[in-house]
Amino acid sequence: GDIVSRLGGDEFCILIREIRNQSDGSIIANNVLNVLKNPLRLETTEVIVSASIGIVSAPDDGRNTEELLQKADLAMYRAKALGRNKYQLFNNSMTEHAVAQLELENELRQALINREFILFFQPQVDFKTNTICSVEALVRWQHPVRGLLAPGQFIAQLEETGLIVPLGEWVLVEACEALRRWLDAGMHPIKMSVNLSSRQFQDPKLFPMIEQTLSLTQIPAKLLELEVTESMVIQDIESNNRALHQL
Repeated sequence: GDIVSRLGGDEFCILIREIRNQSDGSIIANNVLNVLKNPLRLETTEVIVSASIGIVSAPDDGRNTEELLQKADLAMYRAKALGRNKYQLFNNSMTEHAVAQLELENELRQALINREFILFFQPQVDFKTNTICSVEALVRWQHPVRGLLAPGQFIAQLEETGLIVPLGEWVLVEACEALRRWLDAGMHPIKMSVNLSSRQFQDPKLFPMIEQTLSLTQIPAKLLELEVTESMVIQDIESNNRALHQL
């Protein structure tokens, strides 16, 4: 008598009637995950499907469809955050966390408009000559209330919302402009290192934006170093290989 339906995309809903207690939901979710561990054969390829499951129960977690689905979504995203292929029961702290994340997202949007981000430059020194050979551009958020914030307090949210793309563009332009000023002031040529996020790496506008920035600031390409993480590149080796060749 249970119902399995597709909500859209890769999201599915299982409606279980007449469960006796909350642990029943956990048992069923565990069963689903165990069944999905079995490989599926698609022609000559074996595929293993994983799932992140959010569990809600009526009427404790909601009295209408919209409320229940919304809270199931929150629990499901919490399961994803814990490492995927897990299940999570909804609790009220998830709603509080979601509200806090939404407030942070709105603050970050405003911070981009108000230009509240600043760059710090971490030098790398050549011990043989005792001179700076390169610097790494590090972004900080000058929050109007909470003061200077390190990336760990806001980068994940920027990644999740896609705001990392406009911020990353600002960082690149700002870093190249700073290097241009230093070179014009007579400093010997040094490398400027800028971190690229996975979102930026997938952005089709990345390459023209880099070319345009180098052209406008008249920075030789050999002085710009773009840092990518290994985990980012191996997510989609074929496509990221093309991206690296373009760069």
